[in-house]
Amino acid sequence: LGKEAKKFKGENMMLAMDLIEFDPLYTKVFELVFGGILICDSIHCAKEVVYDSQVKLRAVTARGDDLKPTGTMSGGAPDKRGPLLLDLKDYTTFKSEIALKEAEIAKLGKEVAKYDKVRGRYSELKDRLERASARLEALRESFKDGPLQQLSDEIKVLEKVSIFY
Repeated sequence: LGKEAKKFKGENMMLAMDLIEFDPLYTKVFELVFGGILICDSIHCAKEVVYDSQVKLRAVTARGDDLKPTGTMSGGAPDKRGPLLLDLKDYTTFKSEIALKEAEIAKLGKEVAKYDKVRGRYSELKDRLERASARLEALRESFKDGPLQQLSDEIKVLEKVSIFY
């Protein structure tokens, strides 16, 4: 699209290619079919673009008027629904909102995955701590009844006795 046509692009018109979603494999096909078409909200807007000597693009109005740079005009009927471009504007707004929400969902998904890793590591460390605590308690119990405890008790007795000598 030439820079002359871009100066007209705005709230009153949109490029047909901007309104279509398609598989990138078919880009050339869609450019061939829709590449030179502007969608305008009024016949006045369409005439302004189509008959501009530097633009020379086909324009279709929301009512169905089809204007060609050759001077031919066809179709068109009163539309009681209102301007189609307003619906298209809502569509593009909703489409961008959906893209933002999808990006937010992806971001939250990454955070959840990160916290899943942290939770997994926490569980692993908690299990290790519980096993180590159980082993420590078992060692304490075995120390109570074992020969080391008896020696420790004898040393305490001897220390008390040696205080008196």
